[in-house]
Amino acid sequence: MICEGTVKERRSFFTYFRRELMDIKKTVSSLIAAIIIFIFTSLSYASQAAVPVHVAINKGTIVTIKEPSKRVSISNPDIAELNLISPTELLINGKKVGNTTLIVWDTQGKTTFFDVMVTGDINQLQDQIKAVAPHDDIRAEMAVDTIVLSGHAKNQQTIDRVVKLAQAYAVASEISTETSYVDGVAKETSKSSGKVINQITIAEAQQILLEVRVAQLNKTKMKEFGLSTLIRGRTGEGFSNLVGAPSGQVDTENFIGMLDSTEGEGIEGLVPGLAGIKPLDPFQLGVSYFPAGIGAVLKALSSKGFAKVLAEPNLTVRSGEKGNFHVGTRYPIQTVTGT
Repeated sequence: MICEGTVKERRSFFTYFRRELMDIKKTVSSLIAAIIIFIFTSLSYASQAAVPVHVAINKGTIVTIKEPSKRVSISNPDIAELNLISPTELLINGKKVGNTTLIVWDTQGKTTFFDVMVTGDINQLQDQIKAVAPHDDIRAEMAVDTIVLSGHAKNQQTIDRVVKLAQAYAVASEISTETSYVDGVAKETSKSSGKVINQITIAEAQQILLEVRVAQLNKTKMKEFGLSTLIRGRTGEGFSNLVGAPSGQVDTENFIGMLDSTEGEGIEGLVPGLAGIKPLDPFQLGVSYFPAGIGAVLKALSSKGFAKVLAEPNLTVRSGEKGNFHVGTRYPIQTVTGT
């Protein structure tokens, strides 16, 4: 037989246990909710991307923040200088090309990160490109930490020069190490280069056809007629036919083969093949341009027996690059000297 007092005690115990269990559930639920809120808050702060800030070297920019700042810090003061103008305005001065991080704490404890990128002056780079390639349409623009080159150029050499120039202005991000040996001692050299995207295209054809003419001149016959041939520079222009040789000076600065004289005296040794020849009258004679090309001159000399065309090879080269061809009776043959 169970007494009434014992039943009441059991009921009160179960009621107390149930209440304690409910309190524990509420506490655990609150703790789980707090943990979830903390995790989502941390993820939200972590997911906030750093704000990019571009500053030209030796120049400044103002950064405006929404909430009043309580504390600010910059990771590398050698790259950028930080000045606090007001609680919501920051002045950043670029000192050296590179990247650094700006951290701002507001009055509510929230942290904001800024990626400060100090680069060369893009306007100055554009002026340098104009000086290197004055006749080409090349533009330089900044995209985050990368310099983007676009436009048109005449040849590949111009593009290579502009790309190297842009790498000097870009933020150094790629580091390469080269090893060289001097007197048996290894020496490592590190080189850094910035990010440059080259979108420059060549406006003209990349390949050109050169018509080469290899000729032999009969100097004996030309000497009998008092003729001398002078070729000007690399272009092959300035093929001069000089009849006689007055005294005077040869202007080699502006035109090779230009003669000027006021007296009708012969010269000896000034121009090969013209010693002892005296002109009838003082004169000045020089030819520097042939509309029909140098081939027409060679053809005319060949018809008179003064020259003989030995070979007419055609050479295909890339625009702006050097082309080579072999002249002579000996041909280089590659041989294997060892295995």
